[in-house]
Amino acid sequence: MVRLRRDECCPRVNTGLFLIITSQTSVEKFFVNFYKIRVVLDIMFHRAAAILLGAMALAVDIEEEAGILVLNDANFDEALKTHENILVEFYLPTCGACISFAPEYVKAASIINERGLPFKLAKVDASVEEKLIKELKVKLFPTLIFYKNRDPTAYEGGEEYDEIVDWLMETLYTIEGTLEEPSGPIHILKTADSVDAFKLNHEKSLISYCTDPKSPLMEMFKTASTSIEDYGFGWVQDASLISNISGGYIEDGNIHLYKKSQLGLFDLREVIYHGGNDVKELQKFLKANTFPAILELGPKTAQYVFNSEVEIHVLIFVSSSNGELETLVEPLMDVAQEIRERAGNVLDKSVMFVVVDVDEEDHSKLLKILGVKKGWGNVPTVRIIKLGKNGEPMKKYKPAQSVGNYLNHQRVKKFVEDFLKGNVESYLLSEKLPKDWNANPVKVLTGENFDDVALDAEKNVLVQFYSPWCGYCHRLEPIYTEVAKIFEGRFDGGRDYVIAKIDATANELDHTTINHYPTIKLYKKGTNKVVDFTGQRSVQALVKFVESGGKSIEQEKQTPHGKDEL
Repeated sequence: MVRLRRDECCPRVNTGLFLIITSQTSVEKFFVNFYKIRVVLDIMFHRAAAILLGAMALAVDIEEEAGILVLNDANFDEALKTHENILVEFYLPTCGACISFAPEYVKAASIINERGLPFKLAKVDASVEEKLIKELKVKLFPTLIFYKNRDPTAYEGGEEYDEIVDWLMETLYTIEGTLEEPSGPIHILKTADSVDAFKLNHEKSLISYCTDPKSPLMEMFKTASTSIEDYGFGWVQDASLISNISGGYIEDGNIHLYKKSQLGLFDLREVIYHGGNDVKELQKFLKANTFPAILELGPKTAQYVFNSEVEIHVLIFVSSSNGELETLVEPLMDVAQEIRERAGNVLDKSVMFVVVDVDEEDHSKLLKILGVKKGWGNVPTVRIIKLGKNGEPMKKYKPAQSVGNYLNHQRVKKFVEDFLKGNVESYLLSEKLPKDWNANPVKVLTGENFDDVALDAEKNVLVQFYSPWCGYCHRLEPIYTEVAKIFEGRFDGGRDYVIAKIDATANELDHTTINHYPTIKLYKKGTNKVVDFTGQRSVQALVKFVESGGKSIEQEKQTPHGKDEL
């Protein structure tokens, strides 16, 4: 768990300046921890004294901002008295760590309010409430204190919204001690609090809500608990508890999968199992639901997207600035879940839906690889990539252009279903062929004309595969142009020779894979045999290589030459 680092917090000093500490020695860390304990003790003493003196404020209306209580010296005690479980942030508006933390705190408040969780978030502006801050001896910002019935506990959680919520739930149920002891591999859950505590004590858990211990479903569940690892198994047998949990939406005979951590905005923390009484079906269900129905590509999720065993990825390209996350992606949730479960159960294929925000600069390389452009009329759009097995290349699939421009969840569903039936052809990237591709000594190739030119058996064709960002390619350009001029200037116009180049980052060939730039290949006259050039990149060496039909040439005193790896 990522925790709020005190070396990123802002201390308050008498000069009114704010210092961001970037490193600490072990001795300094000791004093920081000592200080945290002291703050809690000081707060406990202060509140106890206030109670003994009868310092009770009159009930007041407390202002809220984005679901967070705005506390001050006048309403602080009232807030602690009114709210049994309250987390208070002490912050400074000019503190960098506080500014970074603020959006996550707002998200946490939103989740708590939406789910009706038994907590309230609050904040105190230390630049305004100097008396209260001095009284509580708070000096580091942000400082967060959790009050359970006015008793303070120093916040030890992470700095992201889901970590804030998880820490609160874990802390509350640790204090209350509500988790029942297990009976074998299955925990018997007898109260609503024990159900909540069980879910919080396992990253992934399965709970069977079943009143009949001898039902086929329950027998399967017992067997699964002894063979499936990395999941907590819980059982709620009491009928009244089943009907009362979460407003009665849980039915007798249901098995629910719970995930403690969310991978992005579209992760479902709870999924209901609809399969049969076979452990293998439950295992397929768990495999399909390891990831959320829709995964949002980002720093936290990239490893799951690109390093997973999932073979088929459905990539939804949207612009968050245009509100497409809400208008397109949210309606896709049910479609993604349905397709994923059907593909796993019926076709034995794993499918992952991934949202890619084209407004994120980090995604620009992926956009180029898949030929997706930004701007109106280009997004939203969808692509499917099928990862190759045993060294096979990745294959890409896209819908008809009209579908890409006018995308909705029904069209995404149709496109994916057609792909799963084998009715969609893969595609290769290709630039449009310039009208003047043949006008200069070095001919320009794209995916459209490569085979027609390079595989012309009546000519020797030298092709440079380059990248626009490759420094070695830029240094080769005048040399390569001179080679082309030499062959073009011959008495026969060099009709038996073609010197050409192709941007390998924007054009793909199903018969050629390029691993570094520049790569130079000779396609021999008569046979189309391909010979790689490995010599020194000089005019003389390249001319001899072409004239000899790609035969090895003795290299005298050659210096190493560079290549940019992909």
